Amino acid sequence: MTTVKDSKDKPKGGILDATKKGFFRATQKVKESLGKAEQTVDISYNQEVERFRSHYRAVKKINRDAVKFLECLRDFTVAESALVEDFASFYDANHPTYTTTQRARDMSKAMDSARMQFDDQMRQDFIDPTAKYLGQFKEVKLRLPVCETRRVDMDRYDRDLHTLQKNGSAAKVPQAEQKLAQARANYQALFDELMRDLPRLYDDRTDYFDCAVGTFLTAQCEYFRQCTKANVDTIGSTQLVNGAAIHQRPRVVEPAETSVAGVSRVPTPPKSAPAERVTAQPSGNTSSSKPASSTQLQHSTSAPTVYPVAAVPESPREGPPSPAEPTQVHAPTNPFAQGANRGYAQPAVPAVAYTQQAAPGAAYPQPMPPLPQPSGA
Repeated sequence: MTTVKDSKDKPKGGILDATKKGFFRATQKVKESLGKAEQTVDISYNQEVERFRSHYRAVKKINRDAVKFLECLRDFTVAESALVEDFASFYDANHPTYTTTQRARDMSKAMDSARMQFDDQMRQDFIDPTAKYLGQFKEVKLRLPVCETRRVDMDRYDRDLHTLQKNGSAAKVPQAEQKLAQARANYQALFDELMRDLPRLYDDRTDYFDCAVGTFLTAQCEYFRQCTKANVDTIGSTQLVNGAAIHQRPRVVEPAETSVAGVSRVPTPPKSAPAERVTAQPSGNTSSSKPASSTQLQHSTSAPTVYPVAAVPESPREGPPSPAEPTQVHAPTNPFAQGANRGYAQPAVPAVAYTQQAAPGAAYPQPMPPLPQPSGA
């Protein structure tokens, strides 16, 4: 059948003419959407178009899934070969299981060879023919917008003709009728072609996929048959192995509850020898002394822990020291003061004890002189 080509599909008037036609077509579509212009609608055609689009998506999905299946099968074979190599790396050549790992290697190679044969057959007899089959869908898909453009032109010219007839422009009516006849012929030719091709393409799906399904199942059964044969040749060497024993394997390392790695050892503070506290006794002169109950220091009977003390050197001064000057003694720094916040026992630090020699002929005790100040204070 000869197809009438519409010169308005590919305007020859240049860019300006194409722009004008595009503007008129857009105006027609807007008026149709607003209900201000009539639109040619064929329900059966719209149904065929929707069924075509659904069928097109389904065929593309089948082809994508087939390619994805082959890729996953290849990844499976590669991962299986890597796992077998990992097993083989644990055994020396003199170990009884070493022979089993070598048979597993042979099994992996046989399965990969079967996979390659299956891949070649699927691509040759399924994927490539399906891609060619999808080419028909692509051609029909390109014709649909052309048919819609011709429909818009036909309705636009029909509206222009009615406008001219209504306004009484008789001189322009013959030219408008000629444009409408040409647009209707172009649209009807492509419309009839699509109404034949769309049902044919949809009905051809079962005949085509009968071949595709047969190819897929036959190739897959052959692949699994070769894989089964390779596995049967290997499974005989593992029949004496108790696989369930892996759940009763005892521990071979020290548990965390008894491991010395989790024990915290706290250092024990050093012990020092006990020392007595020095007490002052009142002299025989009672004229300047206070009652013994308020001034006499009681002797400690519990002997608390006393750290060794060191005399603080006096500030340099001129002349020899007076025998009546006191000797100042300070308690040492507590070595456990830094560990008070770490849980260490902090013993009590004894008070600072002072001794004083009584001057000849003076009442005892005399008041303590002020402590010497450091130089530069």
